[in-house]
Amino acid sequence: GVRATLIQFEQADGLVPGLDRALCYAAQHGHLEVLDQLLEYRRGPWTFAQQNAVRRALVAAAKQGHVEVVRRLLRCEGQDVDRTDEEGRTLLWWACGEGREELVRMLIREEGADFNIWPYWWRLPG
Repeated sequence: GVRATLIQFEQADGLVPGLDRALCYAAQHGHLEVLDQLLEYRRGPWTFAQQNAVRRALVAAAKQGHVEVVRRLLRCEGQDVDRTDEEGRTLLWWACGEGREELVRMLIREEGADFNIWPYWWRLPG
């Protein structure tokens, strides 16, 4: 399984090369079981780099509208539904932009996403 493969590639320092990419790929493609195994493999407290990897996976899942994947990743340490990227975009912004209605509803109703946060460069007409 996934765990056996991760153990096979684990380095002496406990890191697995490509684990962050695997996390993002599983999130983007909605592979919740694989995602759970990847998240369970992580040991110790979340590092800043790991939190950022989860954030990238969250954005990938939001773009594809994978509601359960987004829900699961938001439970990881250091994640905030209203956290913005370097351009001020939130998960809600991505979900809206991609037309992911079910995800938009979940982010607002269940996670309390603030729909008043918009990128600094975004201007409404008028």
